[in-house]
Amino acid sequence: MLAYRSRSSVIITSAATARVDQYHLTSFAPLVFVSQSGDFSDIPALTELSETKHSAETWKEPNGRWNVRELARQRNWPRVLFETGPTLSKVLIESGQVDSVMLTITDAGTLSPESACDRALGVLGASNRDLVWADRVDRTLLTEWRINAAWQGVQPIPLV
Repeated sequence: MLAYRSRSSVIITSAATARVDQYHLTSFAPLVFVSQSGDFSDIPALTELSETKHSAETWKEPNGRWNVRELARQRNWPRVLFETGPTLSKVLIESGQVDSVMLTITDAGTLSPESACDRALGVLGASNRDLVWADRVDRTLLTEWRINAAWQGVQPIPLV
């Protein structure tokens, strides 16, 4: 994960994920926290802003439908890293905002990557995908999947 963070222009996550995982500011890239409700409480990174030069911002997003590709182009962010849980991941995948998915399966045993990941990818709406690579560390399976979606170009929605 650190390698992906170090090569990213921005890291986007949900406020819920940031609260659960106790996100702190990173020197790798700016952080963007998104929330439908606008509740950005209890996120450590946001209380650290006054103490550092690192940056973070909040986006209140309506119904998870905004054009991240266009926002990234406007902000000159060529490499967007999403660190999201299943809810926001599904919205992003189904709206064609994601090109690839990194999926880790713990206790995968000797299952093939396809067998181990099929259910999780299906829940995320990534039914049309190709395995890019897989590696196994003990019983944990690390994978990357290319998402083959015909991107329809979601219309941008202003973020308030």
